[in-house]
Amino acid sequence: AACVDQLVTVLRRSDLRLDAELLGKGEFGEVRRGVLATDAHRRSSRLPALTVDVACKTLLAGGDEREFLAEAALMAQFHDPNVVGLVGVVHGGRTGRWFKIVHPTIIVSGLMDCGALRQRLMRGRDTIDLSTLVNFGIGVAEGMAYLAGKGYVHRDIAARNVLVNTAG
Repeated sequence: AACVDQLVTVLRRSDLRLDAELLGKGEFGEVRRGVLATDAHRRSSRLPALTVDVACKTLLAGGDEREFLAEAALMAQFHDPNVVGLVGVVHGGRTGRWFKIVHPTIIVSGLMDCGALRQRLMRGRDTIDLSTLVNFGIGVAEGMAYLAGKGYVHRDIAARNVLVNTAG
């Protein structure tokens, strides 16, 4: 974890609120919507607390934390509007004086609020116009070209793995 901490932003658990809404399940665990308090309100007590909606991937109990954090370190290398960006990592641990509460490790990323492209296409089957479909294709192609330029090959590109935000 110490090596990963040099590559990613480590977030405080107290700055993150996980919602009950389950967005999906991945290889390592569940993905939930969350709200992250930003650092801006700490710099000046006169500023209101600022928050941002995020996606929070939690590591399931018994999951491989090293591999999970390697995914975060990989995501930290990518900075492109067509690739989901890493916000940071919340390390797992145990808290509690009398009862031990186990907190999972969490990868926090940008929230793509329309979910997977596959679901978006199924929901809007009759209402998505041709220009929107072409833009989806262009966005995917640009994202893959960016990753290829970084020497990374996405080995599971599929509509279920392409995420869409309200702008898309």
